[in-house]
Amino acid sequence: MGIHVSFVRLKEEKLLEIKDNGDKLLEFLQEQARIENNPRDLWIEKTWEGFYYLLYGKQLFNTKGWAEWGTLLAGNLLTDELDTGFGFPSYQIRTVVKQIAELLQSITKEELKKRYDYEKFSKLEIYPKDDKWEEEDIDNFFPYSDDLVEFYKSAANEDELVIIYYH
Repeated sequence: MGIHVSFVRLKEEKLLEIKDNGDKLLEFLQEQARIENNPRDLWIEKTWEGFYYLLYGKQLFNTKGWAEWGTLLAGNLLTDELDTGFGFPSYQIRTVVKQIAELLQSITKEELKKRYDYEKFSKLEIYPKDDKWEEEDIDNFFPYSDDLVEFYKSAANEDELVIIYYH
């Protein structure tokens, strides 16, 4: 087990309908998760903090305790009525979604591999490793990279927002 992160694409109208209502939000998130091969729902296993580090060159948790607004794993608080297991859901506005889509499309797997320093990951205790990262651990990030690129590209093209939640 461990902490996973999920991303859900949606239109602003839908967000306004479920915003600040924990029950409606939970129902919506569960509904999206149940749809098999849903292009509007993406989850990443435990490699999310490492992937964030590869993208931005810094740890996810900053001096205030969380990621910087406008980055892949951060957004505006959606509601404090629903704790999804590891905090409250947040959402990214369309301009942020487009910026993230551009960033993800601009970085190749080869560039990400060059950024990977397993000794530094171990020293910084990048999640999920509680021991040492190894050189071959870089391969753990790539099942998700293509999916993230496509997910954010589609969200940007369809003028959608993105909900992020940890579970």
